[in-house]
Amino acid sequence: MASSCGSSRRIASESFASLWPTVGFTGIMVSAKMNLAEIIEELPKLTAEERQTIYRQIEELDGEPQFEATEEMRAAIDEATRSLEAGKGIPLEEVRQRFLAKWATK
Repeated sequence: MASSCGSSRRIASESFASLWPTVGFTGIMVSAKMNLAEIIEELPKLTAEERQTIYRQIEELDGEPQFEATEEMRAAIDEATRSLEAGKGIPLEEVRQRFLAKWATK
């Protein structure tokens, strides 16, 4: 009789599980019934690789990230372009040397 009861629980449990899909990540279970706040609360518990997987999935669902430059950004780009055209730019090799001098030892 005990095995019959255990079997019924297992079947009920399996049926319930099929109604509420879950995805397991590093010991946490994410249910389809979780609200946004609960999902956000669980994110720090994931590994970096797991967060990247979620990020890639979101990108896939939403398509290419949209970026719109502000007027301030456009003005800065235009100013930089004029500066380069006027010969006021810094050669790439000099930029590399400055970068390495400042950051390579840190």
